Amino acid sequence: MKTCDGKRNNHSSKDCSRTIRIENGCPQIISKELFEKVQRLREANRRNTGRYHSKEFYLLSGKVVCGICGKKMQGDLRFSSRNKNRLATYRCNTRRTICANKELNKDYLDAYLVTLLGERLLNANALKKAVTAVNRHIRQFNQSYEKNHDSLQRQYQVVQENLKNITNAIEKGVITDSLIERAEQLENERVEVEAKLDSMQLLSEIRYSDVSYMITKWKNLERNTESFRSFVQQFIKEIRAFPHNFEVILDVGLGVVDDFTETISVQRSDLHA
Repeated sequence: MKTCDGKRNNHSSKDCSRTIRIENGCPQIISKELFEKVQRLREANRRNTGRYHSKEFYLLSGKVVCGICGKKMQGDLRFSSRNKNRLATYRCNTRRTICANKELNKDYLDAYLVTLLGERLLNANALKKAVTAVNRHIRQFNQSYEKNHDSLQRQYQVVQENLKNITNAIEKGVITDSLIERAEQLENERVEVEAKLDSMQLLSEIRYSDVSYMITKWKNLERNTESFRSFVQQFIKEIRAFPHNFEVILDVGLGVVDDFTETISVQRSDLHA
């Protein structure tokens, strides 16, 4: 191996650890200032590249549905070719082939939903109103419980009796395709009614203190995290997107009452404003 002065270095590879490096020992091709500037530019480009290709966070993933074709709208991220402007949206996969629905700006929609939840549910006054509404629903449910339970019980007895008659007929040798098909239908109905009877129970009213922790959690959760997304999505049943507006179906049952919702219609122009 030759050194910078052209002389041959007879050290073996084992002696490399003893090589002495001298600052400016070899002629510089470029100045030190230019070299450092290039390194800074490379580092900046590396950070930008990472930013452009980083995974986008979609707060409402799986909740946005196309109001035209019924398909779930997927996250879509793209950049302009000239100045790398970022555009993240919720977009229907069948757009321009089956339906002509417009995509929704992800940043605007996510921010709107966060603001909406903070105003309509996750503050002391709003949450107290929600508790009152849930308890009103619970009282109405409990009042109709006995009537609904008796109705299901009678339906179950009729199904059981019909199944018994078909079984008796089959035991006597009466076997037809229509009879077997009817037996299958009745068995499915029996299972369904049984499940409803098992799930029926009187509901207990709730207190504000039972759910007030939600406000604290809402304030303390770090945004743009999986925990925050899971917390937010428990209050969102669905978001239906249409060409000129979208509907937010909030789950306001507070984890106590199923299918207790509130629908809010929003114009797309209001979202951007």
